[in-house]
Amino acid sequence: MKLIRNVIVTVFLLILIAFSVMVFFHKPIFDYLAGVIIRPSEVTMTVGESTTLSTIKATENIYWKSGNKKVVTIDQTGNMTAEAPGKTTVYVSNGERMGTCMVTVKAVEATSIALKDTELELAVGEKKKLKVQFTPDNVLDRTMTWESDNENVATVSEKGKVRGVSEGMTTIRGTSQNGLTAECRVIVLEE
Repeated sequence: MKLIRNVIVTVFLLILIAFSVMVFFHKPIFDYLAGVIIRPSEVTMTVGESTTLSTIKATENIYWKSGNKKVVTIDQTGNMTAEAPGKTTVYVSNGERMGTCMVTVKAVEATSIALKDTELELAVGEKKKLKVQFTPDNVLDRTMTWESDNENVATVSEKGKVRGVSEGMTTIRGTSQNGLTAECRVIVLEE
């Protein structure tokens, strides 16, 4: 019985203290226990994408800061832009408390590739570099691997330069870093 009375008195005192803080400071007690809350608290973006962060309860006199401006930039209204692949933390403070948001920025990958030339005519010994068009335009990793179906007719370098070797026809194939392919038919003629 004594234990129940002590628990009731303790709970009553805690409620009284919380109510007193709310009346005196005109804010809920929980605002003083927690930091500034950012919504969303975690964000995954692609390079070039923008989003807006917001705070809960702390809306006045807040200051936003990016932990790494090379990865993500943020203005003082919470508008954030992904600049480069990587991870960083965005901070917000109202001078008394601070909140954080974890940000992951991914590279933009190609959704399609095409060769400017889908057919080439070369003389034996002649060289021509193949040009790749990536979609979308802001693809960062433009790494390609190249292969020739018949290196006795035409070879291709690591950089996509085709060289006619002997008379005949072959296909040169380029593959992007995420597995997309494009082909060029090559006809090599004797001089």
